[in-house]
Amino acid sequence: MNTIDLDNDVSPQLALRACVSCKSSKKKCDKTLPTCNRCARLCLSCSYIDVAETRAEDFTSTFQAVFDRLERLESRVFASEEDRPAAAPDQCKGDNRSDWQLRPSLLQPSYLELIVAMNLSKILDERDTSVRAVGEKYLSVVHNYAPVISKERLECRTQEAESLEPHSPFLIFISSILLLTEEPVGSFVSSNTASPPDLYRTCKHNYTVFLSLNEPCIELIQAGVLIALYEHAQCMGSQAYLTIGTCARMAGAIGLLSATSSVSSSSKLVTSKEEETNILLVIYILDRYYSSFSEGIRQLVIANNSAAIPGSGNVPVVFTHTFDVAQYVAALIGEEKWNERSIIIGDKLTWNDLVSLSETTKGLYMHRSVQIMIFFDLEILGTKFDVTYDGEEKLKTFQVTELPSHPPIYPFFAKEQLQYILAVFGQWTEAGAFNLPDEVTLNKQFPDIKPLSMNDLLQAAWKV
Repeated sequence: MNTIDLDNDVSPQLALRACVSCKSSKKKCDKTLPTCNRCARLCLSCSYIDVAETRAEDFTSTFQAVFDRLERLESRVFASEEDRPAAAPDQCKGDNRSDWQLRPSLLQPSYLELIVAMNLSKILDERDTSVRAVGEKYLSVVHNYAPVISKERLECRTQEAESLEPHSPFLIFISSILLLTEEPVGSFVSSNTASPPDLYRTCKHNYTVFLSLNEPCIELIQAGVLIALYEHAQCMGSQAYLTIGTCARMAGAIGLLSATSSVSSSSKLVTSKEEETNILLVIYILDRYYSSFSEGIRQLVIANNSAAIPGSGNVPVVFTHTFDVAQYVAALIGEEKWNERSIIIGDKLTWNDLVSLSETTKGLYMHRSVQIMIFFDLEILGTKFDVTYDGEEKLKTFQVTELPSHPPIYPFFAKEQLQYILAVFGQWTEAGAFNLPDEVTLNKQFPDIKPLSMNDLLQAAWKV
């Protein structure tokens, strides 16, 4: 017969953590051993994860065992829901019920974290790898070229994952590493008919849904950068451009490199200035690089020897390089007094002058490229452009001549809208709206800054 030691406390023994059922349901658990009161009341299977198990070396198998238990619990919950007799008339469609429809209840943050973790667990199991192994592969393959995450953060988040307390955005980051390092580049090239690989769709889906319904954090930015790299490698230019743009917006939202930056919510994990600087540099470089693949909206397409000039083409227009704008703005910030309106003039010439300059410059360097070293007059060496003039009457109907740079924009900007905007700008051009006055300009206020002329710009571009 067992005896009770009266010196001991008669209160029941308590576990060190909540049981699996309560933890997955985000319910309060009294941690009573061997079965908590909630599980006993609801007739649920109650099990606790021993602390030693969280230190197990085989992280994947332990993780999968937990999810197996959760799946059994979910099956019981869904089975009990099917037994409920009452249902709304519009939901009672018999066998024709659309099971594929999204249930908003699954978009709760706790469920999203579970879905992300389960997806990654399955992916790791299929590839017979682990979170730590993937992190080590990132350090050996990617980090030297795109150091988006510090080694300290990588190690800290890896330890959290191995302790079954993962940071969900970090799990998405691990998925993006797998996507970039293990998905063969030649296995898929974007087209109108090809379907992206399952790993990409899973990773991008988790990424987009999670950032849409949660606060931005640095791990989501780091994951987005690697996803953008994969999209560019797969010729998914538009997706890569949008993904890296989202990363830039998130970086601004969390205040990277600001005095009041609070990037990490964990007191034991502080984001270093080096890590912030690295991720911002990677975003900046990729954003500039991806932007260079966009043809843009132009009245003059030098590569195709074509131009659509608004109006007569004889009204002066100001052309200023963005780098020069930045120099003037940086200089103006140091001034104590600002004018209500600041004007910058990089170069001023008519559209007809610019077309003539482009013909001459392109023709000159194209002839030099084939080693015809004869000192002809520049006009003789010029390349003749196909020039169309959109008169004021045509512009008033909100129509312009279509150039080769326009059709690639139509999937993102309807042709009618593009024609309308270009026609309005054409009317403003002919009315002299872009012939900025040069009486009071930042050029005179800061004479040491020498803006780039269109002639210098064209020669620098075509002499290569």
